[in-house]
Amino acid sequence: MSSFDREAEQEVDFGRYVRLLGARWWLVAAGLVVGAVIGYAISLGGSQQFKATATLYLGQPYSASGNVQLQAAQTNPSTVRQVVTSQTAIAAAAKAAKLKPGALRGKISVAAVSGNLAKLGQTPLVTITVRGAKRDKIKIAANALAAQVIQKVGGYADRKIAIFRAQISKDEKQEAAIQRQIDQVKTAVAGTTAPSVLLEVDDSTPGKLYVFGGTSFGDELAQDANAHNIFHANSSNGGYPAVSDEAVISANPQYVILTEDPVYGGDVKLVYKRANWTNVDAVKSHKVYHINVDIIQRPGPRLVEGLQCLAQLIHPDKFTTPLPAYCNATV
Repeated sequence: MSSFDREAEQEVDFGRYVRLLGARWWLVAAGLVVGAVIGYAISLGGSQQFKATATLYLGQPYSASGNVQLQAAQTNPSTVRQVVTSQTAIAAAAKAAKLKPGALRGKISVAAVSGNLAKLGQTPLVTITVRGAKRDKIKIAANALAAQVIQKVGGYADRKIAIFRAQISKDEKQEAAIQRQIDQVKTAVAGTTAPSVLLEVDDSTPGKLYVFGGTSFGDELAQDANAHNIFHANSSNGGYPAVSDEAVISANPQYVILTEDPVYGGDVKLVYKRANWTNVDAVKSHKVYHINVDIIQRPGPRLVEGLQCLAQLIHPDKFTTPLPAYCNATV
C-alpha cells in the first residue's frame, strides 16, 4: 500500500501558470488599457471645475453740465446681479453656450472689482463669474451674460452717443455751409489788389487804440477778404495790440473798419473828427465804415457774415448784390 505525502500535495506548479499567462498575454494588456481609459474618463467627467470671468465697465452718467457724477442703475452692482441671475438671462446664456439652464443656476456670481475707485458709493467696474465643468462653454456663458447686462443698462450711454452723433452731423453740415460761403467770397475777390485796412477793436481809452493784429481771427478775415491789415506784423497782446495815432497815420490805411460798439468808439462820425487824421487816405476818401460787432468781433458761425461785409465794403465792384442789412445791424 502506498503512503500519502502531504508536502507533495501542497506544491504549486508556478511554471504552469507562467506558461498560461504567456499564452494569453493579450488579456493582461487589454485589462490595463481598459483601466486607463476608465480612469481618464472619471477624471474628465468628475469633480474638476472651471471658472470664467467677464469684467464690465458699466459707464458713468453725468449731469447736463458734464461735471457731476450721477448715481444710476448702471453704477450699482446689484443691478448686474439681478440681470444675470434672472431666468431669462440664464436661459439665453445657456442657449448660447449649448448648455442646459440647470448647469448655470447657482453657478453665477457678481462682484465689484476690488480696488476700483468708487465715488459716492458708485462702483461701475464689475465682474461676472460662471463656474462649471465645461471650460469652453462656461466662457461663452459668461460673455453672453455680460452682453445682456450691457444691453439692459446701456440705454443711457446709447442715448448720449446718439445725441452726440446727431450734434456732430449737424455741426459738420454747418461747417460745410460756412466753408462754401468763405470759398464764394474768396473766389469773388481773387485777383484783386489788396487795399490797406485798419481793423479797429476799441477806442474807448484815450491814447490806446486797440486793433486786430497778426494771429487774430480779424487778421485772418482780412486775408480771406483780400485786404492788407496794416498791423499784420504786430501780434502783441495776444494779437490785439494797442497802437498810437502816429502809427495809424504813418501806415496811412485806405480803409478804416470799425468793429466795436459805438459805446467803445465805433462811431464813424467821430473818426472824421480825430486830431491829425485828416490826411489819412481812408478819411480823405470817406472810406470809414462800421461793421456790426456781433458778426466781426465775436468768434462763431456768424463771422462768415462779417467776412461778407468786409469783402463787399472794400471790393464793392466784385459783388452784384446790395450790402447785407446785417452789416450795420444792432442785435
